[in-house]
Amino acid sequence: FFSHDFDEAKKLYAQLTTEFRKGLYVNDCLRKILMIDENSGLDQFDLGIFADAECLTQRGIYDSAAAKFTMLSEKTGSNLADISTYRLGELYFTVGKSKEASDTFERLLTEFPESSWRAESQKHIADIYLSEGDVQNAEEAYRKLLVDYENIVLHKYARDKLKQLENL
Repeated sequence: FFSHDFDEAKKLYAQLTTEFRKGLYVNDCLRKILMIDENSGLDQFDLGIFADAECLTQRGIYDSAAAKFTMLSEKTGSNLADISTYRLGELYFTVGKSKEASDTFERLLTEFPESSWRAESQKHIADIYLSEGDVQNAEEAYRKLLVDYENIVLHKYARDKLKQLENL
């Protein structure tokens, strides 16, 4: 994937999902296969930039990764704009830039109403409020996660967090 040989990467991801059906990274492999399929042909340029940003993130070269994610997140019509925005928010949170992370996740919620990354973004927003000690906004954000999104795993997470906040 990182060497931009997407056909070979797709084959290897498919092989991993077949050999390790209950493996820890099966969902990640399936997401990458879908990403490669959705960006085959002309959109492989964007996929290459995304792969570079992911590689830079894993290597800890955060400023360069952020620049690539930002470029894709602002690119009109890119299939990777929403996930790039999401990954940018995660990157900001990783390096301790909570305000930038929160703003980025909020931007995803606003600019990408059909994104599959919305529920995770809402979770991160709530977690950021909680990490900053803003209990009222954290509670609101967790409740929004319960009301606006149908992700069962995140519902359990939000309920657990709300119980934790009640006990403070």
